[in-house]
Amino acid sequence: MQFNWLLQLLGWLALPLLAALAGVLLWRKAYREFPLFFGYVVTAIAASVVRWIAFGISYKSYYFAYWISDLLLFALGLIVIYDLFARRLFRGYHRVRFYRYSVPVAVAVVLMLTGAALEMPDRTTIFLIASRVLSLMVVALVVFFGCLMLFLDRKWTDYEIGIASGFALSHSVQLMAALVRVKLHYRTTIVDQFPAWAYDAACVLWIVYCWNVPERRGTTAIPLEKEWLDETKRLEQQLRDWLSRKRCF
Repeated sequence: MQFNWLLQLLGWLALPLLAALAGVLLWRKAYREFPLFFGYVVTAIAASVVRWIAFGISYKSYYFAYWISDLLLFALGLIVIYDLFARRLFRGYHRVRFYRYSVPVAVAVVLMLTGAALEMPDRTTIFLIASRVLSLMVVALVVFFGCLMLFLDRKWTDYEIGIASGFALSHSVQLMAALVRVKLHYRTTIVDQFPAWAYDAACVLWIVYCWNVPERRGTTAIPLEKEWLDETKRLEQQLRDWLSRKRCF
């Protein structure tokens, strides 16, 4: 009984942690520097409140509140990571149309599939697939741009490290727990609680890294080197040529 009470506490711990994080962002005026991340935090708080209310109404209400808000937060998290790296740290990447539109288009497709899933009998499978795809995209973006930053010797601020690390931790555990559940044929185990605990840990990580006043980059963000920009444009043109040949057939 005490163990179940502890699980419930940890499951809802994200709400007060997110509220504390929002307070820290307001206190440090970091919402001006990172408006998308602040919007994500506010949306996450609202989603947690809606889930808590739906939990007290019925299982069906909680089911829809959980999955719809979960996918919305996953999509917003992906947009935050995309903005953090592609627009703030690697502004040159935003000049290449393939990189500029790939993530927003992918998010739109996943959300449209989610909307279609509401009319399907096996909607849980669609929700699971959509959430795993969004999680994989978040982790892939963090790994790709993180390695690129190390390779190009770019400078991180505490906020950028904290935001990226929190999302990477949460979504990596989400994916690993999903793989374990498949291995166990979806039996109920303690592994099912790992994503919630990882999200709690991500909230703590965000609070710790956001505690200091954010370092303002303004317009001084380091641009992408010309040779790297030329290379990305060349790869984009090769992709276009390949797609054009495919259409000809």
